[in-house]
Amino acid sequence: MEFKVLSVLKKFVPEEQFEALKDDLGKFEVELNKDITKYVTANTPNKDELMEEAKKTAHQEVISALNIKNVSTVEQLNEHMKTVKLSSTEQASELTRLTNELNEKTTLYDTEVATRTKMEQENKLKNEFGLIKSLKINKYDLEDDDAVEFLHSKLSKQVNEELPFEEVVKAYQEANAVEEKSTRHVDPRFSTKKVIKSGGEEDGYALYQNMKKKGIL
Repeated sequence: MEFKVLSVLKKFVPEEQFEALKDDLGKFEVELNKDITKYVTANTPNKDELMEEAKKTAHQEVISALNIKNVSTVEQLNEHMKTVKLSSTEQASELTRLTNELNEKTTLYDTEVATRTKMEQENKLKNEFGLIKSLKINKYDLEDDDAVEFLHSKLSKQVNEELPFEEVVKAYQEANAVEEKSTRHVDPRFSTKKVIKSGGEEDGYALYQNMKKKGIL
């Protein structure tokens, strides 16, 4: 669902001023909807809740971005347009100021979204690496960063909408649980040794290590 900036402002901005700002507001509307969508969909545990929250605050964010003194809500903007009677010269000045403010706020908003998204991605990756390092397995040396990165890449391919990363790690732990040593004495002639693989050719880890050394990855 898109947030209609133009339809909201058209109700409260004089027609002459609205038409002058229409092109810039149209661009702002497109970018705002892109950023809201990116923010809602980027690494969020519940997209529906974030979308509802974004829609609730969108009106206030747009009005605040215009930087009109003592105006931060739709109701206050309505009163501002009713009570302020601008002359032609004052209209031109106000239009220029609002256009400059709009461009500046759009740039700042883009930067904020990019920074916030990067931080969320870094925290998500840190948490996922932490889950992998907490595994109790013998197949990989989880003190080795390359092994952790490889296993993270391998498990991430199994993630989908119904199976989050945490569940993939849990299933992997169950499938590769370390067997506890039995205290019961077994005649060595009748015992078989279990070979524990260290992540070699069979799952691509050796190839991954070789590519890392050559700087391909």
